[in-house]
Amino acid sequence: MNARPTWTFRWYDNKTPTSLWAAGAGAERIPPNQMTSKLPGKGRKTILLTAGRIPGALELGRALGRAGHRVLIAECFRTHICRFSNTIAGSFRVTAPRHLDRFTQDILRIIEQENVDLLIPTCEEALHVAFVQHKIPAHCQVYVSSFDKIIRLHSKWEFIRWAGELGLPVPETTLISPEQERLPEEFHQGGYVLKPEFSRCGVDVRIIPPGTAARADLEKRDPPDRWIAQDYIAGRTLCAFAMAWRGKVLSTLTYEPTLTLGKFGVSFLRRDKPKIDAWVKEFVAKTGHHGFISVDFMEDEHKDVYAIECNPRITSGIHLAHPGDLLGVIDGPESKLAAGRAHRPRERAMVATAVLSVLPRVLRRRGMLKELVRSTWGSRDAIADLRDPLPFFHQFVCLLDYFRISLTKRIPLSACPCYLLEWTGEHTESGAPPREVKQRKLT
Repeated sequence: MNARPTWTFRWYDNKTPTSLWAAGAGAERIPPNQMTSKLPGKGRKTILLTAGRIPGALELGRALGRAGHRVLIAECFRTHICRFSNTIAGSFRVTAPRHLDRFTQDILRIIEQENVDLLIPTCEEALHVAFVQHKIPAHCQVYVSSFDKIIRLHSKWEFIRWAGELGLPVPETTLISPEQERLPEEFHQGGYVLKPEFSRCGVDVRIIPPGTAARADLEKRDPPDRWIAQDYIAGRTLCAFAMAWRGKVLSTLTYEPTLTLGKFGVSFLRRDKPKIDAWVKEFVAKTGHHGFISVDFMEDEHKDVYAIECNPRITSGIHLAHPGDLLGVIDGPESKLAAGRAHRPRERAMVATAVLSVLPRVLRRRGMLKELVRSTWGSRDAIADLRDPLPFFHQFVCLLDYFRISLTKRIPLSACPCYLLEWTGEHTESGAPPREVKQRKLT
């Protein structure tokens, strides 16, 4: 049995607040040439995860740490859900990814100082990491595709074009320029979905019902960047979470969000959908994707599936994965073979604190409480773990921080997990920050 790692936080002498690494009051000040914990044993690796705020990073960190690997976290928030996990060997506070040069310097410093073997971005900072991965030392692998591939996946427009070119089923979609004020008339016949080209967590998505008279919906866009209009497909929303290794799918999990906070799922039920598995396998093989990939689908009344958008990062499906299957991020198929027999994925999962966040809405609507119980009954909480109890209690501190960000920045609570990690379609090599993403609730 592996000994529990000793872990501490550190910071470096730098008066710039965005460049501070570390830990909070009382953290031990460690000289720059010391390690945060013992080196991993033979055959084990030092792995750096970015964006320790998201529950998916905790899920992955626990799986890797319990397999004997030394797991480190790089995060720009003061506090995060992985901070007090006993499976995490060390945590660093780094510059927000939107300040690209300083973020890159911080990551490179951790890699060199801690002898990191593998860098795994877990959220939307994957695009920033892909943009600078040519600067990562050769001894450190990066679990992410090249930037030219991952940006096409992140773009709501380019992804649909790419999948369509490969002959995969997608809905009719059109790109809307910032100057355009009206849509083609045909989009008003059967209804359509309007959303920014670069968006996340369902924020700013508008569903325009069928038969709506042509009107200047586009005048209300904020920000008035490139948006897309997509045919509305009536049916059920399904999501796929997959891990890919150089064009080969290691595992795919298809699930249905059974409860949502806005348009952000907080309770999930696994579904067996061979058509979705085949769609993802063919897309990954034809594009040579490497890294996490998550695709949202609509299933119509005929059980046909259409991909509507893609997130090249971890999504909630990871909470349904067996820990043994997550080891594929290390060496691909070899890691899966070393892990032994195939594992059965979990059937249900939820993020309990997020479920609590929807209670006010549930109590206001008749019949919703029964639906809440039905959706969450028997679900595994993604945070609670008797072998690693502190993250469960610390998540309430993190949730308070999200409420603070939501109120001060005037963004939906569901958008807070991606705050400061967003990729908005622009960057400068000089490190000048792109404009702040202003996401609002739509009325």
